[in-house]
Amino acid sequence: MCSFSAVYPFASRKSKITLPAEVISLLNCFPEAALLVDRSNGTILAANAAALLLQPSQGDLTGLELASLLTPMDGARSLAEFLQHPEVKPAELYELILADDEKLPVEITAKPLQPNQKRGGWLFLEMTPVEQRQQRQTEKLRLEQMWRALISLTSLAQREPLTAVLAEALNISMGFLGGEVSLLYQVQGEKLILERIGAAGKSEHFPETIFPSDLMILKKPQLWQSKERTATTLQRAARAAGLHYLASAPLGQVNASIGIAAVGGKEPLPNNALEIVQFLAAFLTMVLQNESTTRALERKLTEQEYTLAISDALKDQIKDCLLVLSPDLRVLDLNRSAEQSLGYSLQEIFQRPVEEILISERSLLPELEAVRHGTTYHQIENIRIFRRNGASFPANVRIFPINGAGLSGLIILFQDTSEQESFRIRSEQLEQRALLGEVTASFAHEVRNPINNISTGLQLLSMNLPADDPNYENVLRLQHECNRLNDLIKSGLSFIKPIEYKMDAIDIAQVMRNFLERWQGRLRQHQIDCQVQIEAQLPFVEGDARALEQVLSNLMNNAIQALVENCAPDNRIIGVKVQLTQELAERSQVEISISDNGPGIPEENRDRIFEPFFTTRKGGTGIGLAIVKRIITAHKGSVSVESFPGATVFRIVLPVYRKKTSPLGSEQREK
Repeated sequence: MCSFSAVYPFASRKSKITLPAEVISLLNCFPEAALLVDRSNGTILAANAAALLLQPSQGDLTGLELASLLTPMDGARSLAEFLQHPEVKPAELYELILADDEKLPVEITAKPLQPNQKRGGWLFLEMTPVEQRQQRQTEKLRLEQMWRALISLTSLAQREPLTAVLAEALNISMGFLGGEVSLLYQVQGEKLILERIGAAGKSEHFPETIFPSDLMILKKPQLWQSKERTATTLQRAARAAGLHYLASAPLGQVNASIGIAAVGGKEPLPNNALEIVQFLAAFLTMVLQNESTTRALERKLTEQEYTLAISDALKDQIKDCLLVLSPDLRVLDLNRSAEQSLGYSLQEIFQRPVEEILISERSLLPELEAVRHGTTYHQIENIRIFRRNGASFPANVRIFPINGAGLSGLIILFQDTSEQESFRIRSEQLEQRALLGEVTASFAHEVRNPINNISTGLQLLSMNLPADDPNYENVLRLQHECNRLNDLIKSGLSFIKPIEYKMDAIDIAQVMRNFLERWQGRLRQHQIDCQVQIEAQLPFVEGDARALEQVLSNLMNNAIQALVENCAPDNRIIGVKVQLTQELAERSQVEISISDNGPGIPEENRDRIFEPFFTTRKGGTGIGLAIVKRIITAHKGSVSVESFPGATVFRIVLPVYRKKTSPLGSEQREK
């Protein structure tokens, strides 16, 4: 413990109260003027150094009555009331009597050190000059404005377009410094001429362009004031505009300036003006560089999108199957043809090893590794590749490297040659059939005469033999076989021989009625129920009536044979239906369907029933349905079959007859 007067020379010698040294030190740490007052009598117990700097009328404040230093201002409570009840209003305005008898308005803030003690105790008083308080409020407001400006600037970096961002940034900086004008110049072209790309405020006195010589002078931050000489075009323009100051800072990196930012004004020079303009320049540098980088990336992205669009278009237009692999032989892409051939989508096989996807009868890894390690091209022919479902197809495979800065990947092109193989087999079959036709025709002519001679001889024998002769039955059987051979020869020649059709308008409904009327006897003979449905007002079809009747006869005969051989007499049904269809959008067609409730055609035979000489019936020639197919094809129609156990349906589709108009406008039948 020590006396306050012993510690501070200005302490009252009349004070008998001693304060702890810690309290005195703590009081002296306050930056504001502070007093420690006894509430019971209003005596000052201690004062800090800041209180003495206010130069009160009494240099030594310890032991003095507070009322000798302070007088209430208008509206303030009396000092005695304030000391006894500071909690009512902890801050009041008083006038401090200074040493020269002048009065300084101060704001007194009181805080009881023993808040639970109603009377007596100590008060901590803080004195703040009103003018200083106002300055602090002004500074606080300025700092808040600066903070809001900084927040606004940082949010601008994410906005568009560039011109709006620059204009807003210049406005913010000008308002923050209380300036009259804010300017932004950027280097344009190789001649280093600076062009004004942004301005806020009164910019009419400032040039649109600045020469490179000014950039050399302004490559460092500069603060020009009106009392100084001008050294640049901007400074001369600032003087002409009546500005008191012009703060400028370069944009860009050291020794690599890309522009200049400047703020000027008529008000007194703000604190830290140059630092603020430097911050503005750094911000604008970031904005311009981001814009430049963004534009470059957008151009690059546009180029890549264009290249990718071309690549995708070409990729999907290529009929060959295409696989794109990474350098480590993983699938990166495939085209639509490859998806259809292999049965995989890209999402399913992306980044999977190619050997798990492109599976063949032998491994392709040796060829892939060869191309991967430098071979420019590799081709594999006649290899079978397996689809996802286990089926295989023949293919020719080509492998290419994708070279950029080193190996970027590999391309595998493979062509599904199934169709070509089918065409080749079909061509061979046609050649064989043509040769077979020639051989058959020649053979038929060579064989027909001996058969006729044998048949004639057998007829003579049968005429000369008595009916009870044991060889008579053998002769009749041989005659029957000769007749069957003749029928086979006729059928073969009818299929081989080219036929000329007389195409004309045919009333297909009437043709069907006539045909069914002729077949009624045979249908009744075999106890077959024939159900007929012919649509009314059917249009004519284009065709040869005799050829179409042959088609109907072959189909009806096949249906009757299937029913007689496989169905009971009370369960034999043939259905005949003729109707108009619209299978082709541009042309109507007539559909004829002939169905039966026989056993059906086995699935393995359905694709072959229209082939010549294919038959499963004992004694059949295999020519009937082949002739049907040939005639309908010549009529520009189609024939198809649907079959399952218990039913078979043959459908014939024929084009509707259309009249042809001559150049003179008259209607002619289409020949």
